[in-house]
Amino acid sequence: MNWILFQLVFDIILFAFIIYAIMLVARQKQSTPDELRKLLGEFNKAVERGEAVARELDRQIQARRAMLGGDVPGQGKGSAPEGYTSAAGESKIAEGKRKVAALRKHGLAAEEISRRLALPLAEVELIMAMLEGGE
Repeated sequence: MNWILFQLVFDIILFAFIIYAIMLVARQKQSTPDELRKLLGEFNKAVERGEAVARELDRQIQARRAMLGGDVPGQGKGSAPEGYTSAAGESKIAEGKRKVAALRKHGLAAEEISRRLALPLAEVELIMAMLEGGE
């Protein structure tokens, strides 16, 4: 997925650069219509290359979906993060709350709990606040 995003950003930057170059040439007094046509042709070639890359990426995504027998994780409509279902997500949250509560009972600070459980400090502090609030 990161490769697709990188390619999209790269193509957008490339197209912006080409448009900028066309504008610079157009502003020069010695530019001729032939030079502008040549730049426009190069721009069209770049657009075609970008479209070809997009089609190839789409083909690869479709092939992966077919290979996996359905949607690629994280690509479906309204899908949860990879590895989560609603029941699994709820049980992971409950498990995290239990672990934080147990470590807190042993007198550990939020920073130490965060380090031991590999959770963000803000998440640990939120869980601790929820536990103190009676949730």
